[in-house]
Amino acid sequence: MTHDELLNSGLLELYVADACTPEERGIVEQAMKQSPAVEAEIRVIAQALEAFAQENAVLPSPDLRAKALNAVFQEVPVSQPQATVYPIITRSRYLIAASIGLLIGALPSIYFLTERSTLLDDRNAAVEALAEARTNNSVIANKVNYYQKSLDAMIEKNVRRVQLPAVQPNGTAYASVFWNTNSHNVVIDARGLPELSADQDYQLWAIVDGVPVDLGVINIATTEERIIAMKSIDRPSVFAITVEPKGGRPTPTMEAMIVAGKVG
Repeated sequence: MTHDELLNSGLLELYVADACTPEERGIVEQAMKQSPAVEAEIRVIAQALEAFAQENAVLPSPDLRAKALNAVFQEVPVSQPQATVYPIITRSRYLIAASIGLLIGALPSIYFLTERSTLLDDRNAAVEALAEARTNNSVIANKVNYYQKSLDAMIEKNVRRVQLPAVQPNGTAYASVFWNTNSHNVVIDARGLPELSADQDYQLWAIVDGVPVDLGVINIATTEERIIAMKSIDRPSVFAITVEPKGGRPTPTMEAMIVAGKVG
């Protein structure tokens, strides 16, 4: 913990009030050994709390002393065995009364420290909320940037859209491939593909000169947007998607083809 962090943490105030944990006490005392400034700050805090306590002390009611002494020196009930009574000297009586007065005088200081601790907790909660909001804003900004790049890749003048309907007569799966005839970049819109089991992946293929070429695995389970940039390809005649074991295969499983479409 740096010097500034220690000064702003509230540990020094808790140390002065003897309200910190043994571990926190060790941190403060170690800092006092290493930095005279910390020790000086503790003295300033102690003086400030003492001044605050004196300025805000609440005078006890006139009968408080009598009630306190009666509570301390009340007679032993008759029903209990009689105990041997030893005389208490006047000095002890004053010490007890002084202790009670000190406790009452310290209440404003304890209240001050409790309120400060609450404020520190509220401040820390606000800092965490702000950090979370910034993270959320960053995520949103990244998504906007992602969609913008995807849209640019789809509407560029050299892009050709290839529709991939289901190969089965009653199939409902559907996808679209956006192929740039100039840069050869490929983007797939896989939002029309159904979910797969955890041990399967979709895999995109291009047929070039009659040979299937792997364009990559489409893991829709971990890609929320499902608009994905794939491997580039030159001179494709057909695009197709197959269902393969997790991670894909070097060659397509033809009987597992789900959608396909010719490049017009």
